[in-house]
Amino acid sequence: MVNINTTYSPVQTIPAATIDHVSIALLGMAFLACLVGSLATGIQVVHGLTAHGRSRCCWSVAASGSFATAVWTMRLLTLLAFEPSRAIFPWVDYVPLLIGLTILEAFGAFALMLFRPGWRWSPAVAGTGLGFAIGSAPLYGVYGLAEGPAGAEDFLLISVIVLFGAMALAMALAMALDFVRRPKSKMAKRRAAVLVTLALAVPILMVMTVLSAKQALTTNGAHGTVVGALGLWMAVAIAASGGIVLLLGFVIATRNETVVHDEEQARLYEEKATHYDALTELPRAAFLEERLNQVLAGALPERRFACLCVSPFWFTSINETFCPRTTDALLVAVAERLQQMTRDTDVVGRFGSDEFVILQRRSNDPDSATTFAERVIDTLDTPFVIEGEEIVAGASVGIALHPDDGGNAELLLRSAHIALGFAKADGRGRWRFFEPEMDDLVVKRRTLGRDLENAFDAGRLTLQYQPLFDCKTRQVASFEALTRWTHPSLGEVPPSEFIPVAESCGLIGKLGLWVLETACTDALRWPGTIGVAVNVSPLQLRTGDFVAATRGILERTGLAPERLELEITESTLIDNPDQAATLKGLKTLGVRLAIDDFGAGYSSLNYLRLVSFNCIKIDRSFVEGLETDKDTATIVRAIVGLGHSLRLTVTAEGVETPAQLRRVHEHGCDQIQGYLLGRPMPISETPKLLTESASANCVW
Repeated sequence: MVNINTTYSPVQTIPAATIDHVSIALLGMAFLACLVGSLATGIQVVHGLTAHGRSRCCWSVAASGSFATAVWTMRLLTLLAFEPSRAIFPWVDYVPLLIGLTILEAFGAFALMLFRPGWRWSPAVAGTGLGFAIGSAPLYGVYGLAEGPAGAEDFLLISVIVLFGAMALAMALAMALDFVRRPKSKMAKRRAAVLVTLALAVPILMVMTVLSAKQALTTNGAHGTVVGALGLWMAVAIAASGGIVLLLGFVIATRNETVVHDEEQARLYEEKATHYDALTELPRAAFLEERLNQVLAGALPERRFACLCVSPFWFTSINETFCPRTTDALLVAVAERLQQMTRDTDVVGRFGSDEFVILQRRSNDPDSATTFAERVIDTLDTPFVIEGEEIVAGASVGIALHPDDGGNAELLLRSAHIALGFAKADGRGRWRFFEPEMDDLVVKRRTLGRDLENAFDAGRLTLQYQPLFDCKTRQVASFEALTRWTHPSLGEVPPSEFIPVAESCGLIGKLGLWVLETACTDALRWPGTIGVAVNVSPLQLRTGDFVAATRGILERTGLAPERLELEITESTLIDNPDQAATLKGLKTLGVRLAIDDFGAGYSSLNYLRLVSFNCIKIDRSFVEGLETDKDTATIVRAIVGLGHSLRLTVTAEGVETPAQLRRVHEHGCDQIQGYLLGRPMPISETPKLLTESASANCVW
């Protein structure tokens, strides 16, 4: 006979429960409470996984409370459902303490999951902790106080159920963590909440129901209270079956979610390919415009924004010098630098092949936009190291302000792009604010560019030649070829207007080669000692085939290379220091090289050392100041001295008065060019001037 400990008198006095004692209503309430509590917990866990900072702690506390409520409500209601006659009021004072212990256990598991989601073992450890909390709840005292000491079969039963429950919880939490990492999928978050709910509900239902049902299946024999073998094995079978069903459910859910995940990934990939640049991963123009409209729509009327359009100044030259892989790497590096120097509230995107857009959402005045533009220029002026090559990208920046320069994204981007074009025209490292006049100029240039292309195709462009005189012989030394265009309605369009238009519309390449070949052909009409000078655009030098094209023209026309002089403006040398190789290639052909407008900007003294120039042409602004400014005369003498010490021919251009002529002659200039001695003329008039020059009938 097995004696029952008299300390637990309820077991001795209360007969074993039978199936007739089960309250279906209380059992239904217990199941409903478990499901509601588990659902609340699952939703709170998902919210916690998507929250940040202190919010995660709040969600952890809320989930722990919901979890403990589900466990203990289920436990008490099932206990009453299976044994309604049991007196539980003597130990009800212990319930708050026991619930608190369960909350602490659950909080530890949830906090680990929410605050360490990146740790690979977080779901497993958190799931095991929750499983232990479910299984240990009955062993904290309620079962013992109400029914007697827990036996070995109780521990076995709980362990089996907790094992399956912990596995299910670990899987559910791992999948939930994966789901919530897909911010654009609301369905994934809902699936995560449902999976966590099921993973919590099934172990709670199994533990509480089976333990309570075991008491109902216990038999009282003649030798005391004994647990029936049928009851124990039935409990184990229920636990095992429930665990297997739960695992199968998760496998099915996983397979289904894998298909959904693949479809979602394909959709996200297509969306990313449509909206984001594949190279820099920045928003494309259309998506950028959409985002800008969203930002502007939520802005206050008095709030100002700055939109900056940024372009690496030397990108075209770099693109022609290096392989595509290097160019792509440079664009990625530029994008990274721009993102690093912007704030989280700013928007950075790619606009065109070599342009980037930055929206400054906290730029309240032009001064702050100016400061930021200068920072951008300084940042891109710092050399990039790409595949072992040190590359300086440089930058030009166009700035447009909201709402002054555009009330919507389309107008704002257009204004910034227009301002960028003017900044590029000003040279490297320049920024320009958009001005309403720019818009009119752009429209005018576009119309002028179309007319210029038509005129070029129709052969309506002509060349005129302005003479350069030798100061010693007072005879014509050479002619400079100048392009002329008579517009049907505008009349004579000066080169200072249509040459930039030709550069912007892509016509300068064809136009430049036509001028070069025509000038070489016309020069054959002159004596062999007379040379011809041709201006070269910076864009022509950037093309990799300019040297070869020049060689081909010399071969076709038969002009001696030493009779051809190519004039490169000083600003071209400053803004394109990587053109030394092209200039040296031209020197190998035997042609002469001249620096035009010398002294107008930053004097290219370094280029005088790197490239063997033949001539420097003093800018006309210095010639104009010779009559009134002593400092200007000093500068001219210094330039002449520098040129002669380097064995260069020094030419003074823009001589228009006898006083200027006398001054440049006194300061030692070698050649003189200006309206005083000869205006540009058609090729047909050049023989007469050459004859007069040879007979010493010049005006001086």
